[in-house]
Amino acid sequence: MANENALQNEAIKDFDFEAMETELSEQFENQIADLEVIKEQRDKIGTPEGLANAVIAAAVEGFNNNLAQQLGEDFIRNNGGLNLDLSRGAHFQTLDNFSHGKFAEHNAHAGEYRQKYEAMQSNFEKDAQGNIRYHTDRSGKTKENLVKGARTPYDKNRPSGSKERGTDMDHTVSTGELARDPAANLYMSEDTRIAFANSPQNLNEINSSWNRSKGDLSMKDWLYHPNANGQTPKEIWGITDEQEKALIKKDNEARQAKQNAEQPGKDEIEAQGKASRRDEGMRILKGAGKAVLMSLLAGFVKEVLKELIIWLKEKGRKLNTLMNHFKSALSNFISNLKKNLFQSARTAVTTVVTAIFGEVVTVINKAITFLKQSWKTVKDVMTYMKSPKHKRESSAEMMSGISKIVVTGLATVGTIALSEVVGKGLVAVFPALAVGGIADMIGLLISGIVMAIISTLIMKQIDKFIANKLKEGSSKKIIAKQNEILNTQEKQIAVAGAKIEVKSRNIQNFIQQTQENAGAALKRISDNDNIEISKIDFISENKSELDRQQKELDSLSKILDDLL
Repeated sequence: MANENALQNEAIKDFDFEAMETELSEQFENQIADLEVIKEQRDKIGTPEGLANAVIAAAVEGFNNNLAQQLGEDFIRNNGGLNLDLSRGAHFQTLDNFSHGKFAEHNAHAGEYRQKYEAMQSNFEKDAQGNIRYHTDRSGKTKENLVKGARTPYDKNRPSGSKERGTDMDHTVSTGELARDPAANLYMSEDTRIAFANSPQNLNEINSSWNRSKGDLSMKDWLYHPNANGQTPKEIWGITDEQEKALIKKDNEARQAKQNAEQPGKDEIEAQGKASRRDEGMRILKGAGKAVLMSLLAGFVKEVLKELIIWLKEKGRKLNTLMNHFKSALSNFISNLKKNLFQSARTAVTTVVTAIFGEVVTVINKAITFLKQSWKTVKDVMTYMKSPKHKRESSAEMMSGISKIVVTGLATVGTIALSEVVGKGLVAVFPALAVGGIADMIGLLISGIVMAIISTLIMKQIDKFIANKLKEGSSKKIIAKQNEILNTQEKQIAVAGAKIEVKSRNIQNFIQQTQENAGAALKRISDNDNIEISKIDFISENKSELDRQQKELDSLSKILDDLL
């Protein structure tokens, strides 16, 4: 038995109690720190810190998606209901298009061109179906039949010839040609045509028979094409070469004078085309510029709202701290300037494309937006679930994250759909709001607010449900961690108790050994009276060691009392 106690004491003596105490102390401190982290996480569960930011992002995304469409449609409304077209034919009234009854609809003067065309058409005979009647002249050319009175305005003030000389005042460029000619009708007003017809450059005094034979023919067609009997004017009336040359010369002069009379009108129409194309180009540039500015403004407002929400959550908020948050919003906006500029450029391009192709772009863009948002939602959910970070989450935490992604996607789609309904409703009640796309903007604002409120309420309910689950789990973790701490404390108490027990045994053994040594010394004294007293000074030395060990025992006892 004595041997067993000796072996046990030797094993205890060799055991490193100091190392175990250090290890248990570190473990205890770590467990306390973990407990504080868990409590902090539990307190944060259910806070809607990212909730409003998600809704704001959804509303701003919906705003950017609709902005380009609305500005493009607004351009079309301001452009007389016409899509963007900067081609020459859309703005410049060409002679060929005029002759076929086609007009530069984008030109503000298109109505004037149409009126000129209709005035020219009123000179022609038409059948019951409204089709123009035609005839073929001696040169083989097909010409419109003129209604009675078509020549009257030209003949009204025309100078007469001479009966004595048997002459008439001939219109070198005939009134029939002026009535039929698209160039004369497009580039000259009726008064200008009449003035040219009766001008010295066009009037020519010729033989009355020649004049009646010539009719509406040009001089060359009359001179060089035979009549139904196969005879030319030279053969019928014996026109000399000199007379022929004079007639041709007069015809060339008259036609040059006609071109000169048409030129101011031609230049004016060209200037009108340039101004029309320039004005339409400026309108679309303004629309695209407006898209860029409003898109950038939306990006900045997004950052401001985020910082405003953070400020509203602060305790003891002050105006000076609000200014700091505004500065942070500006800083964040500038940091993301490249991304914001890209979004603005895309909005501007979509504005131009919508202005070119009209409502079809709106329909396609909305369909793409819905599909893109649906795919984005699915993709975000898949990414969320595959993330190593979220794989470690509880099922409740993962369900919360997925639910928020889905609600955010629905908020974006809902904002787009609802804004269209609200916008059309406002226009139906207040038609004046259609001007400048005001109704669409108001509709977008209202729909964004409504969807933000709805999605916020939904997310709050999700957070509330998930928070309860997570708090319940966190409370269990806290209890488990507290139990771990208690177990560690019990181990610390056991180690301290064992250490005290070992120290007590050491003191007892030391006392016993001291007593045995003292007895032996006394025996030797009794056997030999001459022993020197100084040889038993070890007693006082042993007493000092005993005092030191007693102090250690008292210190351990105090530590044990603290743990208990």
